[in-house]
Amino acid sequence: VIGLVVAMLAARPLDILATDDTTARSLGQRVTRTRTGVIVLAVALTAAATAIAGPIGFVGILAPGAVRAVGVTRHRLLIPASAILGAAFVIAADSVARLLGSSLNEVPVGIVTALIGAPVMVVLAIRMSGGRVREEAPVTLGRLPTKPRRIVVTATALAVALAVVAIAIVVGERPIETLAPAVLRDIRLPRVVLGVAVGAVMATSGFVLQRVLRNPIAEPALIGIVPGAALAALVIGLLVPAGLGIGMSGAALVGGLVAFGIVYAISWRGGIEPVRLALVGVAVGILCNAILTLILIRNDGYITESLAWLVGTLYGSSWADLPLILPALAVIPVVWLAGRQMDLVAISDATPRVLGMRLERTRLALLGAAVLLASCGVAVAGEIAFVGLVAPHAARMLAPGSARSNLPLAILIGVILVVGADALGRSII
Repeated sequence: VIGLVVAMLAARPLDILATDDTTARSLGQRVTRTRTGVIVLAVALTAAATAIAGPIGFVGILAPGAVRAVGVTRHRLLIPASAILGAAFVIAADSVARLLGSSLNEVPVGIVTALIGAPVMVVLAIRMSGGRVREEAPVTLGRLPTKPRRIVVTATALAVALAVVAIAIVVGERPIETLAPAVLRDIRLPRVVLGVAVGAVMATSGFVLQRVLRNPIAEPALIGIVPGAALAALVIGLLVPAGLGIGMSGAALVGGLVAFGIVYAISWRGGIEPVRLALVGVAVGILCNAILTLILIRNDGYITESLAWLVGTLYGSSWADLPLILPALAVIPVVWLAGRQMDLVAISDATPRVLGMRLERTRLALLGAAVLLASCGVAVAGEIAFVGLVAPHAARMLAPGSARSNLPLAILIGVILVVGADALGRSII
């Protein structure tokens, strides 16, 4: 309650802050201090709600978005209207949750808010006026390093990746010298090889998405690929328990492709706006995760079987999984050859068109490649999507440059992350 009162008192500073930093400073606003105070206030409000009801985060997207959609922009009205709408939304969702479940097996309100809110978020994203939100700056930022420096950084990453792979082969529950050749060949070696492949394809997928969507924090989960793949795999694993191997992995591949197809079809309005595509992808991802959580709650005996796969694991990997990721590995050289197209798409929509590029066709092809890469990665190792965010980011920080010069470094970092994490995970306990 105190937080709501303070938020109302901050309405005018928030109005000023909503312009731009230069205007706010000219009006006497201490931008950094105000912004920090508002963020602390938002954290306090979120913490209070979470302490009572757990993470019901979707309300924080839906309520203010719906109020803004009807034309309310002044915070003196926006804040109380959002609070009232959020309260009504949670109460309605809780009522639906009680109707859907019994007193002993009630559907959590957080799942219901997602099931109700995700379609509403899709509608709000579609209603955006052409998706005309300020575009992110091109992801290649800052002063470009010299070519020798890029070569040195990439060569160092290659050396580290080779060292990590060698360590991953050697370390484990038992020393390598005590392993039978069959165990080394059929258990440890395929796990390391598949770790290399998964790191490479997930890093490439995130690399493409960040450039095509002009969003430096884009990753495969952002446009619904990973949640769709996980949901499909879980459903198949539940319906066909004996098919937790190839059946579950194949379902993940199909699920990722279908989820992206839905996101793309909903986002299409005479073309694709990156902001609208990302918003619809987030909504579809939330919806898939809500359904997935509901299935796990209703089938609690199945949780232990599927939880490790859902958070990402290479446990139990074998040479039989390799065909699932071979198509993605074949796509990586094609993505590298399309580096010039990625560089142009990362600038703006206007530049590629001026140069004669068929923008929508190129964007769809690049997004399709990213979807195939991520879906194959999830099919083999589960939800290891974070690599698709971190690896391209780290590559740009270490040696920003064109897509063709930056992609190999991102791939090497992805390999280091996945193989290194797997080696640590099976050795630390």
